[in-house]
Amino acid sequence: ILQCQETDIKLSKFSLDISFSPEYSYRILKAKEDMYEILVAMSDSMVEPKFGFTTGIQINYDILKRLNIESGIQFTDKGSRMTVSNFVAADTNDPVLQNLKSVTTIAKIYYIEVPLKLSYKIVSGKFSLSVFGGLSANLFLDNKTKSILKYNDGSKDVQSSNREGSFNSITVSLLTGIGLDYDINNKLCLIFEPIYKRDITEINNADDAYYYFYS
Repeated sequence: ILQCQETDIKLSKFSLDISFSPEYSYRILKAKEDMYEILVAMSDSMVEPKFGFTTGIQINYDILKRLNIESGIQFTDKGSRMTVSNFVAADTNDPVLQNLKSVTTIAKIYYIEVPLKLSYKIVSGKFSLSVFGGLSANLFLDNKTKSILKYNDGSKDVQSSNREGSFNSITVSLLTGIGLDYDINNKLCLIFEPIYKRDITEINNADDAYYYFYS
């Protein structure tokens, strides 16, 4: 994160952050009924985390010398990936199915996030250490899937499409983490800020399971 701070005394409590960070995300499934437990277990055995990213701008306000509040707007790419292999062709007369080796499906879900965080600075100076927590309202934008089909003869095929699903238009996430700041000068600051995000509301209205993201 790159932070810019106004040096005028009247505005010195405000600063602007421009951020970009990798997003390592995964989904949590919780069966709504016992009859769906097997389906959830099968899905969990095949689905893997996916790398995405988050970028945006934030405005900070220093409430006190060590206490800070922050909000802004961010674009986030999150999702998951699933690989299925060792196919047994149901139609033995279909040469395509007989040659199929594996299918990897990458699900990408895009959000606009509006976070609100409260931060407390534990160590202050040219190097500063802080802890923070807060909430984020996440506005659903779009969802896409990319399927990579690999065949036994070494060839592959890539297919892209919009993913079907009844995604909720707004979700809420819990945020927590730590921040390490380095003051380059009186106007610029670099911030290293690992963040844990966890949905506290469902991302869709599936009949079989509750669906959440964490990253």
